[in-house]
Amino acid sequence: SLSLSLSLSLSLSLSFSLSLLLSHPPSSALSSLVVALFRLVEPCGGTITLDGVDLLSLGLADVRGRIAAIPQDPVLFSASVRFNLDPYSRASDAEIWAALEVVRLKSLVAEDPLGLSARVAEDGGNWSVGQRQLLCVARALLRRPRVLVMDEATSSCDASADALIQAAVRSEFAQATVLTIAHRLATVLDSSRILVMEKGQLAEQGEVKDLLQKEGGLFRALVEGSGSGGAA
Repeated sequence: SLSLSLSLSLSLSLSFSLSLLLSHPPSSALSSLVVALFRLVEPCGGTITLDGVDLLSLGLADVRGRIAAIPQDPVLFSASVRFNLDPYSRASDAEIWAALEVVRLKSLVAEDPLGLSARVAEDGGNWSVGQRQLLCVARALLRRPRVLVMDEATSSCDASADALIQAAVRSEFAQATVLTIAHRLATVLDSSRILVMEKGQLAEQGEVKDLLQKEGGLFRALVEGSGSGGAA
């Protein structure tokens, strides 16, 4: 389970498989949460615990080894497929192929005579936007993190890649705490729990069905205002 108590007025405990943080209007509060979670900057107050252990008591390698991120802009290197998925050479070929199969890229990589040694251009320039993001999902799969952060991970993807990513997260990260940060309501509606941030504050939290029934609720207003439940 993941527990956070930070100076951005957020205090919560997450022990379920999927959470969604929806910022309204868009703000830097959620980015600050991710920065604190990865300890890119040490928090000046509050605590973050994972499975009851204060992350500040752990080394950076231990903290980041338990957390994986799929950012809005895929991070890929000018190197082989293998290196991009497993830069520390901890996974076997069979595990890498299995991860590629989950994200439906196995056949594409297998078609290349170089296989796992096939080149990826800098920033994944020789792959489509959706394929780049799917490579990032496969990389996260191989790490088997306790916490997965999806920061606007599908905002630039087409509907097909979006569906593949969502399906992979639901099936392969069921035992992890998944923090999905998004502003598009279509990404939100199948989440097990929603947390709505407003002006840096935690405004609402609960299951989708409960928030949709809340009279005068912010989340309900956002859904009704979107009409079909599409992008906010």
